[in-house]
Amino acid sequence: MKTGLVFWFVLASLVLVQSCSPDYSASPSSAANSGGNPLNTSTPSYNWSGTGAPYSATITRNRVTTNWVSDAASVSYYFESPYNVVTGNIKGKQILTFKIAGLNVGGTARTGWNNWGQYLSFEDSLSQPSKFMYTTFLAQPEIMGTGGIKLLKNDTFLAGTPGYIEALFFGEAQDSVGRIISISNGYLNVRKW
Repeated sequence: MKTGLVFWFVLASLVLVQSCSPDYSASPSSAANSGGNPLNTSTPSYNWSGTGAPYSATITRNRVTTNWVSDAASVSYYFESPYNVVTGNIKGKQILTFKIAGLNVGGTARTGWNNWGQYLSFEDSLSQPSKFMYTTFLAQPEIMGTGGIKLLKNDTFLAGTPGYIEALFFGEAQDSVGRIISISNGYLNVRKW
């Protein structure tokens, strides 16, 4: 009897550990990704990637990878001083939000635990029984890697001309119950005005 209980305890523990560990890591410095971390100059081999305009990323969760491309008409930009915020969705669902503040063009910034100035969030309204929000600011660094944002363009206001914000991004995001997704190959090139 005691041996049977120990067996079930060990089995339950293994299932719990497996369900909480990411199957793919968007953090380039992790063992699951052979590239270097672009935010660490000692490992410059990582190549920032992503080209799907106006707003796209690769989302990996539950061992399933999908190419997320926002409906062009649903992409929006707004400035909430000092933050640049871009949101987009697919048919009103699977909402991806990009938020950045205080970064110069050509610069890179980390996303991750408790970083409310630079973050990514993914709201999945397809999850059952209710929707969950995954955010990089919940992704604790001792559990997993962080992500990054590279700003390529951020036009200032000039009357009569359209302005754009363009960036590459990646990150691991976690929801309030510990589930993890990876956001990689992120790209946006969005009109600001």
